[in-house]
Amino acid sequence: MRRIRYNKLPDDWTVPERLSQCEIFVFESTLEGEHTEGNAKIAYERFGAEWGVGAGRRGQTYAIPTNFMCIEEDFEPFVQDFIEYAKSHPDNRFILPRMECNGAEFYEKDIIPLFEECFDLPNVQMSHAWNMRIITLRTMDAMAGGFVENDVPESPKVMDEEVLSNLCLKYRYQIGSGVNSHVPKIRIRYVIDRNQFGYVSFGEFFMIESHGYYDLYVWMQDDKYAELHNQNIVEEYFGDECYGRGYAVKMIFAGVDTNIKDVNKQNIFTGDVIDVEDGNYQMGKLAITMPFHADSENGNYGFPLDNCCLLLDRDNGKRLKLKRCGTVFFQLDKAEKSKTIWNRSLCFNGPRDTPEQHAAKALMARYTPNFDKEEWKYEALAVIGAEFHWEK
Repeated sequence: MRRIRYNKLPDDWTVPERLSQCEIFVFESTLEGEHTEGNAKIAYERFGAEWGVGAGRRGQTYAIPTNFMCIEEDFEPFVQDFIEYAKSHPDNRFILPRMECNGAEFYEKDIIPLFEECFDLPNVQMSHAWNMRIITLRTMDAMAGGFVENDVPESPKVMDEEVLSNLCLKYRYQIGSGVNSHVPKIRIRYVIDRNQFGYVSFGEFFMIESHGYYDLYVWMQDDKYAELHNQNIVEEYFGDECYGRGYAVKMIFAGVDTNIKDVNKQNIFTGDVIDVEDGNYQMGKLAITMPFHADSENGNYGFPLDNCCLLLDRDNGKRLKLKRCGTVFFQLDKAEKSKTIWNRSLCFNGPRDTPEQHAAKALMARYTPNFDKEEWKYEALAVIGAEFHWEK
C-alpha cells in the first residue's frame, strides 16, 4: 500500500525512499555540512544534499544547522531564512520532521516557537508533536487575550458541481499535497458500485470541469484501485506526481452534505429523494439540490420543478416534514458523460409525469445506487423485499 501523506507528520514517521517532484526534505545539519548521521545522512544519500553545505537548499533538501550555542543570535536567522524560502516557493512542499538539536547547546523544546509561522503555511508539514506544541502556545495566548481564533475557512452555504470544482481549484495545492488543516469542512458522497456509496471530506477528492461536464476523482488507498489510477490527470491538474496521495480514481458524484436533517435525524445530501409533507398536506416525493444559478454564499437548497424551485429556507424548512426515501442515482451508466445533480433531480421531479411514471421513479429511487436500465428489475427487488442502501 502506498504511503499516505499527512498534513501533520506522525512522530513515528519514517523518511520515504523517494519524494514527489515538488517535495523538499528539511533536515537538521551541522554548519560544516558533515552529513554523517540521522536525517542528514539520509538527505545526503537519497535526496541531493551536498557535503560541505550545511545551510539552505540543495537538490530536494533544505538544511538548517543546529550546532550553535545561542538560539537568538546563531540559530534563529537560519530558521527565518527557511520560512522566507518556503513562502517564496509555494509550489514546493517542505517536509519538516522533528529536530533533536544534537550537538547544540539548547533543546528541541526551545526552538519549536521559532517555527510557529510554519503552522500557517500550507506547504510546510511539521511533526505532530511540534504542531501540538504550537497549538498549545496559541491557545494559551488566545485565552489570555479573551479569544480563540478559528482558522478553518467557511464553507459555501449551498454547493453544486460548479461550486465544488471552483473550490478544488482554489485549494488545489492542499488537495495535491494532503495538507488538509486549512480547508473547508465539506463532505460529499460518491458511487463506488451497485448498492455501495462512499463518503469523503474535502481534500480527499478533486473535481474537474470540462466543457460543462464535471468529473470527480477520489484519492483511494487500497491497492485494488491501482489499475484505475489516472496519473495523467494528476500531473495535468496538480503539476506534480502527488506521490503518496494514493490512487486518483474517477467516480460518479452523488451529492454533497446539506447539513439538513430529516425527521429521523439523518443527514440529507443533494440528490436525495425526500418525502415532503406540509402539515397534513402530502407534497409527494421530490429530489433536492442546489437551485440553478443560486447564490452559493446566501442561497438555500430546494426542490427543482418545471420553471421554479421550492426553496428550503429557514421558515418553510421548519414547517415541512422531510423524510429521506431514496436517491436519484438509478439507471446509471459508467460510460456516459456525468449528469449534474440538478438535471437528475429536475428529471425525477418531472411535473409532467403521470402518477404512474412518478411512482415508478420513486420505486427505482429506493434501490440505489443502481446501474440496471429495465424498470422491471427494480420492481422485482421490491417483490422479494430486497434491502436498499441509500440511507448509509
